[in-house]
Amino acid sequence: MSDTHSTAHAAAVEQADVLILGAGQAGFQVAVSLRQKRFEGTIVMVGDETYPPYHRPPLSKAALKDGLNEATLWYRPDAFYETQKIDTRLGVRAESLDRGAKQVRLSDGSAIGYGSLVLATGARARTLPPVMGVPEDAMFTLRTLDDAHALQPKLKPGVHVAVVGAGYIGLEVAASARQLGCEVAVVDQAERAMQRTASPTISAHFQNLHVGHGVRFQLADTVSGMTDSPDFRALVCGSGAELPFDIVVAGIGVIPNDDLAREAGLAVEDGIVADAQGRTSDPSVFAAGDCARHVHTGFTEKVRFESVQSAIDQGKVVAAAIMDQEDQHSAVPWFWSDQYDAKLQVVGIPGAECAAFIKGDPASGSFAVYHMRGDDPVAVEAVNAPHDFVTARKTVGTDRPLDEDTLGALEPISN
Repeated sequence: MSDTHSTAHAAAVEQADVLILGAGQAGFQVAVSLRQKRFEGTIVMVGDETYPPYHRPPLSKAALKDGLNEATLWYRPDAFYETQKIDTRLGVRAESLDRGAKQVRLSDGSAIGYGSLVLATGARARTLPPVMGVPEDAMFTLRTLDDAHALQPKLKPGVHVAVVGAGYIGLEVAASARQLGCEVAVVDQAERAMQRTASPTISAHFQNLHVGHGVRFQLADTVSGMTDSPDFRALVCGSGAELPFDIVVAGIGVIPNDDLAREAGLAVEDGIVADAQGRTSDPSVFAAGDCARHVHTGFTEKVRFESVQSAIDQGKVVAAAIMDQEDQHSAVPWFWSDQYDAKLQVVGIPGAECAAFIKGDPASGSFAVYHMRGDDPVAVEAVNAPHDFVTARKTVGTDRPLDEDTLGALEPISN
């Protein structure tokens, strides 16, 4: 190829002042925040799904129970992106990143150069290994809108659903399936439900809630395979227990989509390593959302949060950094989960040195667990307790003390 041809080809490569890979919550937030800050450069947002940016939390809740009304899931109508001059490229994915040339090659064969690149590539659902033998037509995960489209029609009265994983997603699917009349069993190698994300008091409350709705739990157990009888399918657990199924839903966590970054030589540690401004080991490349393991001023170690609010917070910080504005990721993380008529809202991350206190009576269905360091709340888990959630948002991670009435209502939880 001649030098003249190479030069002409390079000149033909499209250029974007900001190129965002990922059209989920974090990528969307970066684009919106840039425009809110009056950034006037070109913004191109690439998404591998064919849908515009959409809300994921309803996929395991209302979308399963009430059906999929896609229009209610979109963050914004199509006209918004036109008005804000956010160029969305949907249904394509990034194939390679050339940091030297500051170009990304896409799956449709095109290439886009960038001034600043944002990796908001999210995460993908973990799946059960093929060795377990679950037929492909019976195996489901729930991460994307296409996943919800595939799963929702299967959830009918009398259908046996085996859920592998007793975390947020697994239990939300279990609750939705039971409300649709399915027979549900949940298996997890952990000793209690939501063990990774919830205190023992919260775990016990939600496990009892599910049991009261007819869900069977098989905890401290693993899936070793399945029966091969033509007229009876069941997951076989390490304990020998069998869980009948028509379909299996894996809710066993996610894997950050950091492959592109790793192949491009960026620092990766179960997520793309980024500083408190979202910058990676390349100052022109930023990372945000579920794919990012970032510095947070409230933690001594880098953290990777899988939550909507964290993606929003990181998106705002990255937008500020692109515009050379001083900001850093310091927002207190918060999470939520809806199961049956119980809304769990969690603010902060409990530390090992915290003492746990309860406010309210779990039997009433409305209570909160406060994780305290002295008189300071480090984290609060509120169940159908909006006042406690609001109190937590105002006090956790701040210098504001709890009011005397709240302090006086706390009762210690014995271990």
